[in-house]
Amino acid sequence: MWEVVYPTSRAVELGVEDDEEEKCLFEESFNTPVVRLSNELQSEVKTVSCKLLVLAFDRIPTTFIEAHFINNKSQIVGVVSSANTKEECPVSNSLRQTARSDKTCFVHSTYGSNEVLFCQCKVDVSAESCHNWANEVLSCIKAEKVLILSTLPSSVCSLDGDIDSDLIFALKTDSWKRSINCQFLSPPNIVSNLPAAVLTHCQIFNIPAVLYIGITRTDSTQDSSVIEIFNLLLETEPLKDLPKHSKTETAQFLKSIKIACPYLESNMYI
Repeated sequence: MWEVVYPTSRAVELGVEDDEEEKCLFEESFNTPVVRLSNELQSEVKTVSCKLLVLAFDRIPTTFIEAHFINNKSQIVGVVSSANTKEECPVSNSLRQTARSDKTCFVHSTYGSNEVLFCQCKVDVSAESCHNWANEVLSCIKAEKVLILSTLPSSVCSLDGDIDSDLIFALKTDSWKRSINCQFLSPPNIVSNLPAAVLTHCQIFNIPAVLYIGITRTDSTQDSSVIEIFNLLLETEPLKDLPKHSKTETAQFLKSIKIACPYLESNMYI
């Protein structure tokens, strides 16, 4: 286990543990990643440039960006998939797996411009594949700035006092110079897997990046209040200047989740 220098960052990548549980996870989860971009989007060198790349990991962050930024007019301009897929270019095949419950990792262009790209990552990526995932995605999508959204369960965090509400903390690279309107994640708390791999890549290659971590008591989106943990970002750079859904559109979307969400509360046992 290793650590990026604090206070700029407290992200770690976990090493390989040689046990049956790890082997099973590796076999069933995301394999070598491949980024496939639409022909209209990519350049001759198979890359795309944008001013801002927003990466959302886990259920709550992906729901947050969909509630406020992604709509029916948004275009799916890319996909991050396994190298084992038999499809040459899922983008050209309309990428029909668009149900909210599908395990997908789509890249969206929302405003008829490629200046801002949103990546909703709903796939399971093993710890062993995280470094390759980050390297592949950020090599194909050349972003001037990167915004990362993720969550941690409050049960694994060590924070002062009792956690009776959802909280948000941040980590950043040295080159991120914009203001951050929340506290940094303090030791001994750490971030691992994909968020850590992406932030580490950005630190190494001097890409301005910030990671916001929501500390939540549940990962269920049935309660819309848990999604509101990221609402302060709507008034913070770089998201504050982007076009957003109206309050009515957001409310309708969150209401539809309550009706159709297939997930159970994470702390419910039978």
